[in-house]
Amino acid sequence: MMGRADCLSVWGNCLLPCILAGDDKQLQPTVKAGKIKTLDDHPVNRHEGDATLSPLLFLKASGWPVYRLTVQLRMANGQFDLCHKLVYPDVPIVYGKFSDINLPRHEPGRSLEAYAVRRFPGIKPSPEGKLLPIFIHCDGSFTWRDAESLSKINYGQIETALDLLVDLVVKYPSLDLSSIALISPYKANVASLDRKLKKDPKYTILAGIQEPKTVDSFQGREGDIVMLVMGTTAFSGPGFTRDEYRLNVMLSRQRSGLVIVSDINTIDTGKETGKGKPKGKDKRPVFKIKGEGGKIVFGRGTMLHDLHKGLKDLGRVVTVVIAKDKGRDKENATDN
Repeated sequence: MMGRADCLSVWGNCLLPCILAGDDKQLQPTVKAGKIKTLDDHPVNRHEGDATLSPLLFLKASGWPVYRLTVQLRMANGQFDLCHKLVYPDVPIVYGKFSDINLPRHEPGRSLEAYAVRRFPGIKPSPEGKLLPIFIHCDGSFTWRDAESLSKINYGQIETALDLLVDLVVKYPSLDLSSIALISPYKANVASLDRKLKKDPKYTILAGIQEPKTVDSFQGREGDIVMLVMGTTAFSGPGFTRDEYRLNVMLSRQRSGLVIVSDINTIDTGKETGKGKPKGKDKRPVFKIKGEGGKIVFGRGTMLHDLHKGLKDLGRVVTVVIAKDKGRDKENATDN
């Protein structure tokens, strides 16, 4: 997301007519010096909070006229449903003519749907005229931390995603690999995906696929099919994947098909109990969440929880059991 300083550099000191296009509900500008303090414990950047406001959000809050696009122009019918429900419930969005799943542009999504229905008999097929996202629950996967960067890696989820793509490409060789994207919230996960694609012989068939990217760096880009490897589990906790801006980016990069590879139990999707009962003015339920190292905390019903619940209710969650040692290349990784 462009910062306000960058916007002013483009706009110039004459403030000529300017049109900004974007989404203030996606990733906000990052302030890298935000948490750095001087020796006497004063923040280096005292304007961190102000700097994280995007120019679009700033102008919107200032009362400037804002025009909201209410027609989904690029995604197949059904792919934007969860985003609409979770992020833009106040906007009466409809699908445009290019969202018809029978168009040639959405053939990759139709192939993915046909593959999923055959590969996972328990999945509920998408309704007529729609293509819905798919969630692959990796039962038994384990999240490690890269010893150098401390970023998260989940080898079981990585191999599950790549193996699924290999099988998909074998069965549907007409798929354009350059239109398939691999993304993950964590840099270490991305690095491992890239390393396996380049060095593991069993993935040579995927040569030509887009270079794996972090979710943040993939903002503004898209693929016909997007494979999202979350890298989190119930034990590791959701980490910053609970961030609603980042989740919005994750759920909106695809044109025709989205596959989420993760752990459905990363955030509790059960009923709220005891401390989970709504309290005070905020009537949203509180759910049990496992934080770092398995520490139990309680948090409101977040977008991540609602996403998991929504996909379960749609019957779009399938399970892949991860072998105990599958993908556990412990080199340069720690479980601490």
